[in-house]
Parts: sequence; C-alpha cells; structure tokens
Amino acid sequence: MERSSATCSTLRSPEWAAVSSHYGAPLSAILPDSMRAIVVKDHATGATELVRRPVPKPKPGQALVRVAFAPVNPNDLLASRGRYEVRRPVGAVLGFEGSGVVVGGSGMMARLMRGRRVAFGAGEDGGSWAEYSVADATQCLPLRGGVTDEQGATLLTNPITATVLLQQARREGHRVILQAGAAGALGTMMARLAPTMGLTMVHLVRSEEQVAWLRGVGAEHVIRSDQADFEQALVALCHRLGATLALDPVAGPLTGTLLRALVEGGVVRIYGALSGAPPVGDTDELLFRGKRIEGFTMYDWVKSTSMLGQLLTAMRAQGQLGGALATELRGAVPLEEHAVALQEYQRSMSGGKLLFDALAGAGTSAG
Repeated sequence: MERSSATCSTLRSPEWAAVSSHYGAPLSAILPDSMRAIVVKDHATGATELVRRPVPKPKPGQALVRVAFAPVNPNDLLASRGRYEVRRPVGAVLGFEGSGVVVGGSGMMARLMRGRRVAFGAGEDGGSWAEYSVADATQCLPLRGGVTDEQGATLLTNPITATVLLQQARREGHRVILQAGAAGALGTMMARLAPTMGLTMVHLVRSEEQVAWLRGVGAEHVIRSDQADFEQALVALCHRLGATLALDPVAGPLTGTLLRALVEGGVVRIYGALSGAPPVGDTDELLFRGKRIEGFTMYDWVKSTSMLGQLLTAMRAQGQLGGALATELRGAVPLEEHAVALQEYQRSMSGGKLLFDALAGAGTSAG
C-alpha cells in the first residue's frame, strides 16, 4: 500500500457510538463477556490466530481500554516467536501498545480517565491486538483533541523511542549519528527530528527506493548497503563528518560494519534485533580504537526515569505527532485479516506502519 501520514479513518459509528453512548453506565451494561483477540499460536513459526477470550478484568491500578487501533511493531514479531524480553507465551494476546477509550478500571487514576481517549501500553497480562485491553493507569496518556486515534496508537513506541534516543545522544555529546534501518518508521522519525535538535545523521538503507524516501523527508547523507563498495563509502563519509554514535536496530554482522564506520572512541548502541542474529564486532576496533558496543531498551529508560520525566517526554512527543514524529501509515485492517496482513508487513517493514482496527467487525465471531 502507498504510504501516507494521513489518517486511515476517524472515530466511527455505530461501533464507537455503542461504547461512547454508555459512558457513566454500569460496566455490566456496556461490556460483553468475551472479545476477539489475536494470540500466539506457535513460537517456532511466529504463527498467530484469532480467538475469543473473556474480556480482561483490571487489577488494582489498571484501566480497561476499548481498543480502537493497535500497531504492528518489530517487538511484536519477536514476541510472537518467544524472543522478546517481555514474554508472550503460546496462547497470550499480542500487541504492546494502542489507542482507545478507557471504559473502566480499578483505582482513582483509572476512574478519572474513564471516557477519555488514550494512548496506552498493554500490561504483561494483556495485549493490545484485541477489542479490549488492560493497562496500568500510569501507562495511559490522554490524547489531545488534534491527535487522531491512528497516530495516537503508535505514540508510546516509535515517537517516544526516537525522542529518547536522540535526546540521550545529544546529552552525551554526540553530534553526528549513523543509523541503520533508516527507512523504517522509527528511522524516518529520527531523520526528521535530528535537524531540529542540531544533530547530523548518516542513514544506511537497502535500496534506491528507500534513498528516495529519505530524501523526500529531508535526509542529506544516505548510503545504500546493496552496492558493492558501500562499506568503503560509509567509512569515508562517517570519518569525514566525525560520526561517534551508531544506532543499530538490526544486530548480526551489520553491527561490525557500523563499528568500523565510526571514528575512534565511537559507540554502537543496539536497540533491536531484526536480523535474529547476535551482534558481531571486530576485536581490533574494540581493543585498539577504543570503540564499544552496548544495548538499549525503553524498559531500562522507564526504570531509570522519573514519572515526571516520562510524562514530559511523552507530552513533547505527542506535540510533534503531526510533524517530525508523524507515523506513515500503510493502512488499517480488521483483526480477522491478521495472518495475511502480518505476512505482507514482514516482507516490507519499511512500507509504512500497519494497524489493526479493533472496531471493524465488532460483534462478529472469531474464526
């Protein structure tokens, strides 16, 4: 599908009206006993299936969200294969983030959010690829009036991750940054955001189409990895500009390529494992050129950042969802079309963000 930052749809009727018209009513009057949900079927293949599950019951401090949209992110695919740090066992509902309306919950914060549109991070005991999900009330961020549900669904992963990665880089004194996987959703955001923060980026992509895409969002330094002499060109450009940090969502042999491209004392920061392989690094670069390889996850950032710091970062990111941190969307599909949609997404993960539309087909049976 053609990429666009425009919304796929708006708040819809009658499904959404069926929820919103009952705000303030007893939960038993508005909640069904069961819901549709996409769950892990097989870790070996990453296969998924659509099932019916009981609507989850919020624990103390949790909100119950009627899901509108939930995106597909690389960490979701890792979780479906049992290879992500937050485990999703066979039979567990997938999806780590989404948007929707709080329709219930336990605790003062959850009750205060009732009826509010939110972006949310799904808890360990529930996923977002479903009609309903539970989330810690502290992981629910009310959406501003100008933010669509589609853009809001992606807020807590890519926009905040892009903001945090670049803020941390600037705080550490890096001014020129090399990034792999640059044509993906997160890479595109960083390509747009970096200049506003006074940072220069070198972008590594795999095709001429991806070069054209990044040029279209204002990227200046773009290198294609499908050319025979790309590594020589990459090293020459990074050394000329003085690149001291590489952001690596791929790992595997590419980590070594990034390490060699950096100037002496450079750092490769791995924040993903799209290759499915462990990172490979040249010991000469590590021992004699003072370079290093390190890991980064948003879970570590959350643990080390105060609630106020997290809130300020999220609010800053939300304010740029219509600009530098806009998500290019390839489209939204009903939960019933998950299998084909996931196959298409994995064939071309840089083709825009795929969303599951949890409102489409409401009231139908899983099968």
